[in-house]
Amino acid sequence: MDSREERRDASPPRVLVVEDEVLTALDLQACLERAGYRVVDLVFSGEDAVRRAAELKPDLVLMDITLKGDLGGIEAARLIQGNGGVSVIFLTAHTDQETLARARESAPRAFITKPFVERDLLDKLAAVLA
Repeated sequence: MDSREERRDASPPRVLVVEDEVLTALDLQACLERAGYRVVDLVFSGEDAVRRAAELKPDLVLMDITLKGDLGGIEAARLIQGNGGVSVIFLTAHTDQETLARARESAPRAFITKPFVERDLLDKLAAVLA
């Protein structure tokens, strides 16, 4: 049993939320916490996402594809997954084929479109963490 499995047995799944819209990030946090997840941090940039994922070692990263700043969500997801294999679920309002094709190259575990439906979000998180 690896440390992530042991942590999952002992405590709620730990989720890092990466979303540059503060109200959406807070809404995600509230939804996840009501469902029994532990939100380990809310971050608003790709750079902070990579740094905090390395520090906190969450079970899952919920990542907005389009982030303000130099490092977008797709690139941040690639770096995070390369540094430790943390599962990433993309959250996006951009469902055009070009964006989704670029995002698929980083091998996310799932996609959730914004505005998100709480049941869809929770179902996808549960499936990824199963």
